[in-house]
Amino acid sequence: MVDDGLKMVLMDICVEITHYSTTYEHLRKKHKTLKAQIVGLQKQLHSRKSELYLDTRINERQEQKEQEWEAQMEEGKNELEQLEGKISTIQLEIEGLDEEIVLGDERAAIDQTLLAGENETLEELLQLRAEEKNDLLAALDALKRKREQQVAKSEKVETSQSAELVRLKSKRDALKKSIMAQEQNVEDDVPTDRVSVEARTKELTEALRQAQEKLNSESSTLMELKSKMQLIVEKATNVVAPGSVSHTAAVLLHLLDLKKGEMTMTELKSEAMRLVQADSTLVVRSIYALVGSALIQIDRTQAESIVTSLII
Repeated sequence: MVDDGLKMVLMDICVEITHYSTTYEHLRKKHKTLKAQIVGLQKQLHSRKSELYLDTRINERQEQKEQEWEAQMEEGKNELEQLEGKISTIQLEIEGLDEEIVLGDERAAIDQTLLAGENETLEELLQLRAEEKNDLLAALDALKRKREQQVAKSEKVETSQSAELVRLKSKRDALKKSIMAQEQNVEDDVPTDRVSVEARTKELTEALRQAQEKLNSESSTLMELKSKMQLIVEKATNVVAPGSVSHTAAVLLHLLDLKKGEMTMTELKSEAMRLVQADSTLVVRSIYALVGSALIQIDRTQAESIVTSLII
């Protein structure tokens, strides 16, 4: 009886063990399945997170694009309004011009006779102005010829006076040398005829005095001629037509007069160009015209060429 009971217990235990084994195996498989499901769900979660991040970035980018598009639309709207305003303004101007053209055509159709009369009057005025211009040009030519004659006459007189002045200076120097030689001879030698020596000395002194007086007179005359020449230059500066060689030459002489008769070529050209409002070609032509007329001279021996007036 005991053995049968023990067998029954053992059989029950074996059944339970088998049941538990089966249950364990089932649970183990279920655990493995659940674990696999958890891994799958984790992958899905990660994927969903990535999709959510992408969706967020896409939404943000879309919002940014929408804002940019709205800004562009607003800017385009403003430009369109400005263009519409400009078009309206231009349209009004066109309409105004059309009205003026219509009025002009109407006036032209109405006032043909009046315009013809006005044209005749204008032609008569133009003819009168042309005659007045010719008269003024003729008067100007006459004034230029008169001035050229005066300048030529002054140059001739000045040249003559200058030559006479040089001759008198030479004579004075010769007389001085002669007197000094006579005085030296008197001091060195015993005079054999004192009366003769004194007479000769007196004669030479008188001749020297006369020469000095004549030299002073000629110098005064020369100064007067130079003053007259300077006055002529000043008048020519104001009278002769600007832009001509004569006017520019007068300006050059006036500038030299203000600078005590001497200026560098560069300074003279610069000042003359500033005053006459002309290019260097006209100024250079005028300078060499004055050189040819013996009114100025150019010293090229120095680093900067020196221009000297011969009438100061």
